[in-house]
Amino acid sequence: MRINQFLKNGLDGIISGFSFKDRADLHLNTVFKKNRFGKRDRLWMRDRFYFYIRHKLLFDKLREMGMPLAESIAMMFDNEPGIELSEILLKLKKSGEYDILFNRSFTAFLAERIIKMYGPEAFEWFNSKADTVIRTNFAKISREKLVAELLKENVDSVPAQISSAGIIVRSNSSNLKESELFKKGLFEFQDESSQLASLLIGRDSVTMLDICAGGGGKTLAAGSFFKGLEITASDIRAHALEELKVRSERAGIRVSTKKPSQGELFDTVLADVPCSGSGVLRRNPADRWSIDEKMVGELNLIQHEILEKAKDFVRPGGEIIYLTCSFLEEENEHIIHKFINNNSDFYIVSALERLTENIPGLTDAGSIVSGNYFRVSPGNERDIMFGAILRKN
Repeated sequence: MRINQFLKNGLDGIISGFSFKDRADLHLNTVFKKNRFGKRDRLWMRDRFYFYIRHKLLFDKLREMGMPLAESIAMMFDNEPGIELSEILLKLKKSGEYDILFNRSFTAFLAERIIKMYGPEAFEWFNSKADTVIRTNFAKISREKLVAELLKENVDSVPAQISSAGIIVRSNSSNLKESELFKKGLFEFQDESSQLASLLIGRDSVTMLDICAGGGGKTLAAGSFFKGLEITASDIRAHALEELKVRSERAGIRVSTKKPSQGELFDTVLADVPCSGSGVLRRNPADRWSIDEKMVGELNLIQHEILEKAKDFVRPGGEIIYLTCSFLEEENEHIIHKFINNNSDFYIVSALERLTENIPGLTDAGSIVSGNYFRVSPGNERDIMFGAILRKN
């Protein structure tokens, strides 16, 4: 679809009305509800809006040089730059600016951390678009049967590489929420890394407290993977627990949503703490413009506080599973080291040993484990996550 004045005005309006403090998907939904855009128009604008977000530094530069924003985005997205744009891009490439403006379009803080952790070659992966991934609900169906049922709805899919419940959707993913299979609770939308994080739970665990349950993605995954696990879910956000109640009922998995009593102890306490989200930037590309040192420092205080709170609900011999969807060491290893130094009755359990116990025939463990930690590497079709198992003496 070629750009016309209608599409140009629509894309310009979406960008001019967007604050990077807001969620990009919610902003788009609001704009689309207010305007009578057709399905093709919405898809056209959505793709190019996210393309702009991922390469904002380049398009800001082009705008400063007098190039019209929406047209520049459309030409770059379709790889059909006009003569004037081609000449400007050639100059930027010769000067060495292009790579930084196009590929390293992040806050300086994030760009520095990506290079330090993974090298400059990782920017291509961070700029890519994440696939739609779903988790089979073993409480109701096997993965093989679910794949067959999806195919009946013309949804092409392939099994995830490691998670026995994971399915990567290759086509017709946009209508999956309207599928009867979803409404019947046969699957949930969940990245493979989040599925694997739930497999850090020990198989001998009988009771579990999810202390930051949110909407309950990992809670429900745990209930699906571990039959008979008694789950309590808690969160300071009442609306999140209401969502969890709806989801657990649909999944057919029993979850008690309540604040744990003082002195109540559990075999496992799952602490999926608030974090920067630096590991899920492919799904939430706009976050690359809000993650900085100040933000991470503020989150660190919350992360320490939750971990210290979690320890009071762990029985002797029980475990805390600390999780983030961040690749930043400040939110991960640094938090764990400080906790262990301050709490001598806890020690780190090998994530590799636990995952090997829970995933028969585990291969490619190097892509999801680093040292004693669950640490997903970039480069695969899964988000970056970090996890640590902390056992109490």
